[in-house]
Amino acid sequence: MAGATGLSVAELSARTGVPVPTIHHYRRAGLLPEPALRAARRFVYDERHVEALRLIRLLRERRRLPLESIRDVLPELLAGELAAGASPSLTAEADELIASLVEPGGSEPPAALLEAARTAFIERGYDGTSVGEVCLAADIAKGTFYRYFSSKEEAFAGVVRSIGRELAEAARGLRSGIGTHGAAVSLAEALQPFLPLLLEAMSRELRDDATLRGATSELAEAIATGLATRLRVRAPKQAARSAVREALARSLHRALDI
Repeated sequence: MAGATGLSVAELSARTGVPVPTIHHYRRAGLLPEPALRAARRFVYDERHVEALRLIRLLRERRRLPLESIRDVLPELLAGELAAGASPSLTAEADELIASLVEPGGSEPPAALLEAARTAFIERGYDGTSVGEVCLAADIAKGTFYRYFSSKEEAFAGVVRSIGRELAEAARGLRSGIGTHGAAVSLAEALQPFLPLLLEAMSRELRDDATLRGATSELAEAIATGLATRLRVRAPKQAARSAVREALARSLHRALDI
């Protein structure tokens, strides 16, 4: 155990084998419990930080988890006393929980999870939403979340694609033979509630977010595919794509007017 005065960052590095700059990076990234501040720019660490760093190292080296996934699951591992203590291994219970992070179930996420994530991303944006908040709203454990999504980024992309499927179904529900303009007006109304999320998805995709690459294009194509079944024109798919572009433009114009 640490003495009454705690551990300096150099001592923490010696105990765990984690370089001092890496410890500072983990602290700034929110992966470590907040250390005590004893003097200006002098933090004091304790056994919680020793265990946290050992777990981070195991998750990075053995499970290849990204830091964001580790940040989400680490408090649960530590609070549930799942850390392995001084032993360089993980308990069976911790290992089972972590396996759910890296071995997603592969099936469609529960409707409650998608709905909670969708609502959170629309209302608070990507940066303002945490995995914990989504799990709380959906009334599920974090382990369940990670059976379907490996990270918050993947959940965001999954929500975008789920909106595409929903709007494609809405397009298939339009009356048969509806004109391109009429379809665009109806789709613009259907798009409106999702516009904040879709604009953020487009922005992140333009910034080359690898997880979202192609997601908004897939959404537009899914809607156009659904709409093409309702149009009675010479080139229904091309007309449907034009209608989707017009619907997006109408939604943006309406948002700017507001």
